[in-house]
Amino acid sequence: LSIKGTPGLATSVTTTYIVHPSTLVLDVIGNSAVARLNGVNPLQATQLANDTTSPVFVSFAQYSPHGGQLLLQFSEPIDYTKVNYSLITLQSTASSSMGSLLQLSPGTATLDTTKLVLIITLSLSDQLYLKLQTSLAVNKTTTYISFKQ
Repeated sequence: LSIKGTPGLATSVTTTYIVHPSTLVLDVIGNSAVARLNGVNPLQATQLANDTTSPVFVSFAQYSPHGGQLLLQFSEPIDYTKVNYSLITLQSTASSSMGSLLQLSPGTATLDTTKLVLIITLSLSDQLYLKLQTSLAVNKTTTYISFKQ
């Protein structure tokens, strides 16, 4: 995941190399590996496999009304600069046909250090709207999230 979570890393055969110390492995007799050193003898990749794994939404980790933040966990690193806020809705019940709703307007997004948790800071207007609500995002039982298809 750390390769995938580092933009620009291992994106082309011509720019992808591996380096390692001689202590990486030993053979069955105890001989050390030949070291591959950066700038001396790095081993160039001969092939890269395309990434075909799509991220999966894992959990709605938290909503913090004080900071106006949503924490959404995914199965793998995502590009936080490409969040489509208009597809995210907060709702007061598990069913979108009942209760109060808030379709998010653009806020700001970052990732936590694992690069798996998307931290969305709601726009000021969305934060103010939620502060005035008595039935939406008041507590755990009134805070659900849905995504438009």
